[in-house]
Amino acid sequence: MIAARSSFVTTRSGTAWPVPMMRVWGMAKGTSARRTPEGVPSPPDASALRLGAPRITRLTHAATEGPPVPETVRPAPVIRPVGEGDLPALVAIYNHYIRTSIATFVEQEVMADAFALSMTAVRDADLPWLVAADGPAILGYAYAAPWKARSAYRFSVETSVYLAPGYEGLGIGSMLYAALLDRLRARGIHAVVGGISLPNPASVALHERFGFAPVARFREVGFKFGRWIDVGYWQLLLDSDATDPNPAALTGSRRPPPVPRSE
Repeated sequence: MIAARSSFVTTRSGTAWPVPMMRVWGMAKGTSARRTPEGVPSPPDASALRLGAPRITRLTHAATEGPPVPETVRPAPVIRPVGEGDLPALVAIYNHYIRTSIATFVEQEVMADAFALSMTAVRDADLPWLVAADGPAILGYAYAAPWKARSAYRFSVETSVYLAPGYEGLGIGSMLYAALLDRLRARGIHAVVGGISLPNPASVALHERFGFAPVARFREVGFKFGRWIDVGYWQLLLDSDATDPNPAALTGSRRPPPVPRSE
C-alpha cells in the first residue's frame, strides 16, 4: 500500500469515509497530452478517429481530385469489469476532474490506496464497476454504489461515469452506461439515481438518453473554484413492480457497507 494522504468526506447520513466517490459525468477541455499517466491514453484527434469494429483501413476520396486517402476505423472499446491493474489509470482520470471540473466536489487529489478502498466497497456491495478499455488504455469507467446505507434502500443505487480527457463525444459514456444498467437489472436493482453538478449539459443528455427524469435540484449546495454550484438529481426505475422485488437478487439479511460519495 502507498502511504495515504486520504481526504475524508461526510455523507448525508453522517458517516466519514477516507475517500469520496465520483458521481457526475462531464469532460473538461484543454488538458495537455504531454503528461499522460500510465494506462491513460493521449487524447485522440477527433477529426481522424471513429469507433467501430473491427479495426480496418478504408480508402476515402477527398473532396478535391486526387488519390484515395486511407481512413483508420478503430474498434469500439471493450467494456469489462474493473481489474486491480486498472487502478493507476482510474486514479489519474479522477484526479483530472478534481483539478479541473465541478463534476466532483472533491478538492484534494486522492492517492491510489484511498481510491482502492472505494473500489473494494463497491465490490463488497456486489455492485458493478466497469471500464472501457482499448488494449491497455482505459478510456473511461462507470460504477454503481448504494444510494443510502439503511436496509430499506437496498434496491436503490447511485451511478457514476467518467471518461479519460479528450474521449468525450465518441459514445463511450453511452456504452458504459448501457452495460452498467444491464447489470443492475440483472442484479435486481429497482431505482437508479444520478447526481449532476450543474451546469453539465453533456451529463444531463446522457442520463435522459437512457430514460432518466429530473426529480430534484438543490441550489448552491457546493462551492468550488470560487463559485456556488447547484446539484440536480435524475432518476430511472428499472422495473414496474416495486412491491415484489426479487429476493434471490437482493436480500435484506446482509447489507453491505455504504460507499463513500462526494457530498
